[in-house]
Amino acid sequence: MAPTPSSHLSDLELAELDRFLASDATSDQTMMIDAIDGYLTALALGPVDMPVDQWLPGIWGPDASHAPRFQNPAQAQRIADLIVRLKDSIHWALDYDPDDIDPIFDTVSYQDKTKEYLDGEMWSFGFIQGIALARSAWQAVFDDAMAMEALLPIYVLGGDDISTEQKLLSNTPSKREGLTRQIPASVGRLWRFWHPEHRPMSAAAAIPVQRSEPKLGRNDPCHCGSGKKWKRCCGAH
Repeated sequence: MAPTPSSHLSDLELAELDRFLASDATSDQTMMIDAIDGYLTALALGPVDMPVDQWLPGIWGPDASHAPRFQNPAQAQRIADLIVRLKDSIHWALDYDPDDIDPIFDTVSYQDKTKEYLDGEMWSFGFIQGIALARSAWQAVFDDAMAMEALLPIYVLGGDDISTEQKLLSNTPSKREGLTRQIPASVGRLWRFWHPEHRPMSAAAAIPVQRSEPKLGRNDPCHCGSGKKWKRCCGAH
């Protein structure tokens, strides 16, 4: 298992950010945590290193009218810090091992709700928005057949101008889950496309940070025994 970087958000910090994004302080155009994770992943692995003030507003919505209503400057700084740290931790994870990333996906259920499916639609939407910030710089991906093959699962789930044939790839919950499960490998391939000389950090060169408690995934059963997912139970407090 890879060591944890100092920028890594704890589960409670992710929940704090999640609550703010879903609060009345933000607009209905604000990205949720899964879309932000995709957005920041595109920024972290892409060809352009953008300053924060160029990409942070895109999280809140398409224009300045969607900016959050922060309680005070301290809250604004706190939320910005959490988002920047999330981006830094994604970049670190890619640098450490691009084939072992852990995207934040949502889960959805349909009809009788007897089965939940992983759904990377909003993660992929965020990734596509990240590409759009530097679309001309990403042109090399669109001109390369192998890179486009890697991008396909993300594009089918998150693009808004997909073809009829591409729509057939995601027209059932199980197909969408299948595409979602391909995303981590796609990210690794796209990282290597932009960083062909990259060599993953060795475990010996990294300094592990010990957790005081086991890592709990957002979709894992809550440790309190309620039977609910952690993100819907103690992680939501």
